[in-house]
Amino acid sequence: MSELPLRIPKMTLILTELSEAGIAMAADSLITKTYPKSAKRPNEYVQWEKIVRVPRIKAAVSYWGEIGLISGQERFDRWLKEQIDRAEYRDLPTFAAVLADLLNSACNGKPAAKPIGIHVTGIHAGASDPIPSIIHVHNGHSHIRMIAKQQVSEFALSNNPLQVTSLSAGTSVYVFPTGIPEIPKMVDFLRATQFAGARSVFEPEDEPRTLFKPYQDFPDCRLSRDQNLQILKNGFLTRNGDYAPFTIIAGALDMARVGLNSFPGISFPKHPGNLDARITYLRFLMETLLKVQSNSSMERRIGGTIRCLGIRRTGTYYEKTAWAPRR
Repeated sequence: MSELPLRIPKMTLILTELSEAGIAMAADSLITKTYPKSAKRPNEYVQWEKIVRVPRIKAAVSYWGEIGLISGQERFDRWLKEQIDRAEYRDLPTFAAVLADLLNSACNGKPAAKPIGIHVTGIHAGASDPIPSIIHVHNGHSHIRMIAKQQVSEFALSNNPLQVTSLSAGTSVYVFPTGIPEIPKMVDFLRATQFAGARSVFEPEDEPRTLFKPYQDFPDCRLSRDQNLQILKNGFLTRNGDYAPFTIIAGALDMARVGLNSFPGISFPKHPGNLDARITYLRFLMETLLKVQSNSSMERRIGGTIRCLGIRRTGTYYEKTAWAPRR
């Protein structure tokens, strides 16, 4: 019997932002398939839901990675909805713990071979002071290294002294976590790529795969309440999937956003304290990446419908969907 293909959203991008306005989520819907080498690969364009509500606790989840290893031939979004309906949980932490157990059980108690993760986010009703929270259930931390190799000529040294003194020739390594990178680091990386002959590469730097565990991303238990609230004021963004190109695009756009906001009378987004504006900005970032894909030789990494979902501080849902262009 020939091996059946596994549907895997390995070309995916999910964004989750926590702010004073609440929770904003955005995800594409493109699903790809992995086939045996000998199998014929049909021209398919499959879309699944990558943001799923958890209405019992006024939360939501989104997923990334090779989830075909979990659900096999069943659609993972349907598998996830079944677990949400059947499982016993009372709040965000207990749901995340149950979800980790279910994922481990689906893998027969062994670490999944490929990276997989689920953003579990909501207003933690069981906390003494409920604020937007995110728990990331995954099987090992991942991040990327961007390596910029500069080749600086004597001409460049003599004609660009200011540039060279701040960034010498050689190889510069920048490690970016799963949020929008800090602007100074992004500035350094983009400047490193401007030298004639510069070449850059993305390198995933993953921990060894482990059993699935819930990791409290926000609020950060190591910080005080006031420190967490300050982070919330500025916005806490987590992105996962194939996010290397997004890192550059979102980082550069964030630099532009800060620059625009330095002008009197300009606010971008227009109403940053409004949940609709936060969602619209995430959609704008993802749509920009889609347009870059379609106007470059980049492989199509995301696509389909960009679905957006919000959760207000009161725990009520706010949904907004836009159709993204297909290439």
